[in-house]
Amino acid sequence: MSFELRNVTEKEDGIRLTPIRFVLVGCMVISCVVLLATDTVYNAEMGAGVGVKTWNVLDWLSQQAVLSTDFSCHNNCNNFTFSYIIRNSCRDRPFLLFFVVVAHNNSDARDAIRQTWGSIRSYRGKSIKTVFVLGEHENETLNAEILSENAKYKDIVMGRFPDKYRTLTEKVMFALRWSMDHCEAEYMVKTDDDIFHVPYRYIDYLLDNELPERFVGGRCVTTRPTRTETVKTYVSRDIYPYNYSPYYCQGGGYIISQTAARDIVKIAPHVRYTPMEDQFVSGICRYTMLIPYFQIDGVLAKKGAQTQPCTLKKLVKSTHKIYPDEMYQLWKDLNSRNQNCALSFNINVFIVILVFLLLWAKFLHSMY
Repeated sequence: MSFELRNVTEKEDGIRLTPIRFVLVGCMVISCVVLLATDTVYNAEMGAGVGVKTWNVLDWLSQQAVLSTDFSCHNNCNNFTFSYIIRNSCRDRPFLLFFVVVAHNNSDARDAIRQTWGSIRSYRGKSIKTVFVLGEHENETLNAEILSENAKYKDIVMGRFPDKYRTLTEKVMFALRWSMDHCEAEYMVKTDDDIFHVPYRYIDYLLDNELPERFVGGRCVTTRPTRTETVKTYVSRDIYPYNYSPYYCQGGGYIISQTAARDIVKIAPHVRYTPMEDQFVSGICRYTMLIPYFQIDGVLAKKGAQTQPCTLKKLVKSTHKIYPDEMYQLWKDLNSRNQNCALSFNINVFIVILVFLLLWAKFLHSMY
């Protein structure tokens, strides 16, 4: 769409478009966009006094589709099994636990995590632990390889349930239950094996904010269920008949407090099941138990401009779609001491200001 600024003496439909009116109209348009695109309206679902997460207007409108929805199934409709093939335990209670949902044949990703961000054990006096979560593969050779790998690293938890994409919900519920019974971390991050995390920034967030005892946080959205049968995220109307999901935090990386995890495990057998684990855990179960969710900056940042060394060091908590070789490079960037991040930031700000001034000068010149 293009706009033509008419001569200040020309009238259209009896209205004279003077420079002042043009600027005022522009400000009104920008204000409307800001209202719709930034967090400005209080999130009533969270309850008074939380004061950490706010909603914008689009959030509020889309959420109305599920506010009156009852997700309960009125009896034990989900029979989650918590039988172990491998059951490691935490010697001490960690402050922050990353449980990485992985596939059996992704040993390169597991090794990359172990040698990069998963190697961080503590920060600011708080302990950090990383474990890998699997189910049972139909190929016994792959199961045997996992048993051997665990004998070496002691960082795998394996459940007796089919390890398939459509059992991701069961996999995450299994991990939450394991944490409750055998690790008791104060906070957990559910994640995948193609995510690069910066654990330091999670610790900063958890220590530097006044958070409630129960919460889920990450990049949180509401979406329409996929109704295309050929897509792997397909959800039939028989499974989930509603047009929108409750707000959920995307499965690449979301934080759950221990108290929230206990409530989610408690309610999970009694609510409508969906194979999309993030929608089930951080959406349906969270919503049913009235657990607040927080939008957390820097989660699941896009690789590229958002993962430049200086941004990675200061702002990013996680970035997704990262291959093992890229993890090693990001780890190197994260630990590099060669970048002058303050100078880099100042140069970027200078460029933005310069471009803005040039565009503004061009605009003013076109007015006269």
